[in-house]
Amino acid sequence: MAKATGKLSRLFLWGSLVTNKEMPNDIDVLLVMAADFDIDALPAPGRVLFDHVQARLRFHADVFWSRESIGEAVLRLWLDTYQTSRDFKRRGIVEVLVS
Repeated sequence: MAKATGKLSRLFLWGSLVTNKEMPNDIDVLLVMAADFDIDALPAPGRVLFDHVQARLRFHADVFWSRESIGEAVLRLWLDTYQTSRDFKRRGIVEVLVS
């Protein structure tokens, strides 16, 4: 859905899906959209992906998003924060190449 907007720049995944758990039970997603991405220009069904609560209910995933205009330094800070678990352990984050 994010790619269909034509504005998806980067995609990051984490959660148990990116671990060696036999039965992963969660996935977290960070969508980095183009600086000119306009959520209001999307048809209503496409907006669900960019509404954290609605995305959680529909896709059973925690979906976060931002525009690439936040800059690399803020993005790195976000990723560092997401990479730290509740018990302060480091966990993996996977960047999916967007083509």
